[in-house]
Amino acid sequence: MTARSVLCAAYGREGDWEAICLDLDIAVQGVSYEEVRRALDHAIATYIEDVRKERPEVQDKLLHRKAPLLARLRIAFMLMAASVFHQQGQGGRHFEAHRLPCPA
Repeated sequence: MTARSVLCAAYGREGDWEAICLDLDIAVQGVSYEEVRRALDHAIATYIEDVRKERPEVQDKLLHRKAPLLARLRIAFMLMAASVFHQQGQGGRHFEAHRLPCPA
């Protein structure tokens, strides 16, 4: 396996946050941005550990398991809206998109 980065996004408001790794279709929930960021980092690391135990052909499939198109479109729309409304939408909702290093 080689090193790469994965596209992740987090969105919510204090007390109600979600984060998703769009390139591995892994999602978590929490009460703060920091919590979902840590939880997603941990979920990705655990997933990669488990994938490394599989046969090479299975590893390849599991490492290219993108989130469904509807989820990807939703995040793209949220990113576009966040850029227009300067990261804050209705009801104090926030959106963050970033790439995380992934040892896959």
